[in-house]
Amino acid sequence: MATQHPDSTRMITTSQEVEEAIEAISLFRCDEIMVDYEGKLTPYHQPEWIVDKAHEKGLRAGIDFLISPRIPNDMLEGASRHIHSIVTALITNWKAQRMGLEQPVRYIIIPMVESTNHFQAVVRRVSRLQQTIHEELGLEEGYIDIVPLLESVDSQLEIHRYVETISRQEGRNPWTHRIFLGKSDSALLSGHIASSLALRIALSKLYRASEERDLEISPIIGMGKPPFRGHMAPHNIERWARTWRGYRTATIQTAMRYDTDRGEYEHMRSIIISNSRGKPEHVDEESEKGLREIIRLSSSKYMGRIRAMANAILEVSEHVPNTRERISFKEYGRSSGEILLPRAIAFTALFYTIGLPPALIDIGVLNSVSGRDLEILIETYNIYPDYQYDLNYYSEEILSKWLPREIFEDIRRDIRKAIENLGITPKGDVDQEYWRYGEKVLRSVKKRKTQEAQSYIAEMAKIRGFLG
Repeated sequence: MATQHPDSTRMITTSQEVEEAIEAISLFRCDEIMVDYEGKLTPYHQPEWIVDKAHEKGLRAGIDFLISPRIPNDMLEGASRHIHSIVTALITNWKAQRMGLEQPVRYIIIPMVESTNHFQAVVRRVSRLQQTIHEELGLEEGYIDIVPLLESVDSQLEIHRYVETISRQEGRNPWTHRIFLGKSDSALLSGHIASSLALRIALSKLYRASEERDLEISPIIGMGKPPFRGHMAPHNIERWARTWRGYRTATIQTAMRYDTDRGEYEHMRSIIISNSRGKPEHVDEESEKGLREIIRLSSSKYMGRIRAMANAILEVSEHVPNTRERISFKEYGRSSGEILLPRAIAFTALFYTIGLPPALIDIGVLNSVSGRDLEILIETYNIYPDYQYDLNYYSEEILSKWLPREIFEDIRRDIRKAIENLGITPKGDVDQEYWRYGEKVLRSVKKRKTQEAQSYIAEMAKIRGFLG
């Protein structure tokens, strides 16, 4: 599934996204295009334009590829954009029908789902709007599956409730189910350790539910290149495929398409596809109980650190370049208690910029985890390779210039102790040019030279191979 995430160093305007979709199908050989309205200024007609442009190129929507819109969550962005995006999905199907094509929009993704009641409300709304388009325009009533995107630790740990709800929907194929699991926002709100463990538990629960109910459950897994967002990167792809066995569909985000060597991309694509029907490792009840306690401790540790660094987060986030036309995070950010956080990609980018890769924020919790619990954690999710990668981009020198001394010293002690206790060393190295750009960002931000800071942050991102 090709997505429109702004994690690449390449700027893509909304006017370029139709050509981008065709390129994703023909050049990058994706089967599905996620047209994204969540927090984005995506034109409502974009799915129709993709159908038209694909037709010109000899590509058949509904046969060669699907279009799966991610619509705005009405609880977060209001009813207007939510309903507009649903209607345009239905109109796209109507237009394809008139062109003699098969139904291109078979799935609509609803993000940030936090309750089964809200999910059911969206299902009913789409059904009613589809009936209206049928009555007014003659749209054939092909079923559209509403796919919940679970992006918090809490919703992922309760994933079995969504399986129960989806299985009761009227008019759907009762043997197939699609659920979307996201890493980025889960990590943003709860930290790297908690989000990684919650996803492993969720995949295990899904597989168990499929066996108990004799259902075919087809998980979509959404991850990016940096460890904090899933570590779906060329150097880690074999481990990634083993770790997340149980997925059926994987998102191919823009950093993977545009900031990855073509040969490496093809290798990644091959590994992803060949492992897409694997069986996830079982997480038993006893292990889950211990993992939930680690999730609680690490989430608490993480949010304590975020609150302490709130000023630095806000200071730098305004200077992170945006490679998509999006709504401001001040209008549509992520909130945790009283703190308004930037979106996950900008958040990730800013922490790499200040010398603290975000997977390291909650590493200190491992200093207080007992030996057996640590063994269960590593058996469930081997976190060491994430730290080996991110330690390359950790700089005490640069970080000390961004944070108050007391906070910096606490973080430094945590990281040093964890490295010593766990025996972790960086795997790889970073050219000194990277850190020279980091110093330039610091000077530019302090002088409020946003455009200059953005250019230096972009250069650091090019060296990493992703913005955030």
